[in-house]
Amino acid sequence: LNKPSTPEYQHDLNISYDTPLGFGVTVSSNYNSAVCAARMCVVKMPAVTILNAGIHQKFRNWNIKLDATNLTHEYAYRPRQYNGSAGQLITAMPLSRYNLTARFNFK
Repeated sequence: LNKPSTPEYQHDLNISYDTPLGFGVTVSSNYNSAVCAARMCVVKMPAVTILNAGIHQKFRNWNIKLDATNLTHEYAYRPRQYNGSAGQLITAMPLSRYNLTARFNFK
């Protein structure tokens, strides 16, 4: 018996590699099987696979990082979580997103 708002299958894969020269790569994938948005299963959200990736470079006191979320531009939805409030039945997740971060270590 499946609980509403809980996918039957969820899989995550994360791979990270860093070189001795300070360069690194990260790739992750998230899969959720189809899931009902509520107890009556009036709305059923489709299965979705999200692919994320990032690169980073460390040199001296700097760390520069570029991350990409949802590279394949998939439409993904999150079902309502039962916390006693009516709230929204589903929430649309963001499409592709990119973040550039620069960090300086003062040590």
